[in-house]
Amino acid sequence: MGCREFWMVHSQEHFAWLLCYSWSALISAFSLSVTSPGTLEIAKAAQDKDGNIAFGLKWSNAIATMATVGSLTLVVLAPILGSLADYTHHRKLFGTISVCLVVVCCIPWFFPSEEILGVLIVAGICSLVAYLSAYQFLRAPYLPELAATPEDVNRLSGRGYLILFSSQVFFLGLLSVVGNLAGDDLFNALRIQTGVVVFFSIILLGVIIPRYGKRGPTSTLKPGESLGLVGFKSVWTTYRDMRDNYTQLKRFTFFTACANASFNAAPALATTFMVQLGSSPNEITGSLGAALVFGILGPLLFTYLQKYKIHVRTILLFDLLFYCITILIFPIIAPQGFAFIVVGGIMIGISSGVWLSSGQAFFAILVPGGQEATFTGMYIFANKILDWLPPLLFVIINQTTGSITFAMYGSVLIFVVTAAIVLFSIDTGKAALEVKESMSKRRVVKQVELGCLPEKNENDRSGIGLPSPAMDTA
Repeated sequence: MGCREFWMVHSQEHFAWLLCYSWSALISAFSLSVTSPGTLEIAKAAQDKDGNIAFGLKWSNAIATMATVGSLTLVVLAPILGSLADYTHHRKLFGTISVCLVVVCCIPWFFPSEEILGVLIVAGICSLVAYLSAYQFLRAPYLPELAATPEDVNRLSGRGYLILFSSQVFFLGLLSVVGNLAGDDLFNALRIQTGVVVFFSIILLGVIIPRYGKRGPTSTLKPGESLGLVGFKSVWTTYRDMRDNYTQLKRFTFFTACANASFNAAPALATTFMVQLGSSPNEITGSLGAALVFGILGPLLFTYLQKYKIHVRTILLFDLLFYCITILIFPIIAPQGFAFIVVGGIMIGISSGVWLSSGQAFFAILVPGGQEATFTGMYIFANKILDWLPPLLFVIINQTTGSITFAMYGSVLIFVVTAAIVLFSIDTGKAALEVKESMSKRRVVKQVELGCLPEKNENDRSGIGLPSPAMDTA
């Protein structure tokens, strides 16, 4: 497979969708290597004699506070934003606004100082919300529309996350190199790195946004409904719709809530465990870097298994088993030395990579046609609603027992086991029957049924065969 074929350059919308993963990698690398440690360093310098920065908040909790507030905000906003995207012509516009807000939130990092620590924290929260909103508008809902079959969904999802991990490694290296140009001057390093991120964001988004196709509303307002309130109503309506009509998708949302909480908690809890062991900062960074690098193997493995027609649910079940084993053995092997910590990091990276690509692909298979954005909101809602619980359980168990090992087991394994049980109960045959009738509302399926070939429409830039206006009878 050549480079042009891999990036699907022949299809402007597919190419833009894949390139959006590179932009996501740029922003996540910026957060991981620049804004998170930068915020902690500035907060540490701004602390008072009691180690607080404001309102009794410890300087070391600055990043956790940003993540908590951002996650809780998305819990409320995700279903609402998804519903608004379904009821208007402006899904692309909302996505464009979201990515622009992410870039705007980078601006305070050109002026880092202790005096604007509060501004930096607020910018971090807003950036997280805008970044995940961009995912909701420009990545997740487009996947089922850009792939004609479940196999295409799996392949496209795996390719996207392969690009994400590869690009993240590249941008982490780039930001590290340019940061070293400033020597020991932290603030100059932050300014240079921010400039690089803003520059690449402008270039990437200048290529991505124009190539995205516009979408009309897939749902219409009922008499008496207003656009401002329908989003709130949609939160309950979406759940009720799953409960009554898409029972397997409802099970999937509970599964993904538990699984995502466990996968998101592992890096932070593993870092806490390494600190307790006395690992140096370089050792901690090295092990987390190994997890990221080997995370690339996750999408590759997922894509490879698709060649053998292995169902995505089966892949997810084995991935959860592998992840469970990893969590069980990590506290046992980590005290044996840095090499064993790296091995544990590699195992976490591989299992996380498989989870990211296969979880999204499974959702795309289960979601009903014409309601992609609405259910994407519920999908993101489910992925965030329990993120705060594993760290809380970790604190409670550690306070009670004094054992970080028991705390790690109790706060992660319960979610992994629960997720595996729920996943095993999902009936894929029944799920296919539940969404069968709605598939005519999904754009790509509609074109296949109409028998409209790609070459019939000279103005089609999507690469999947949109009909010409004269042929569109829907």
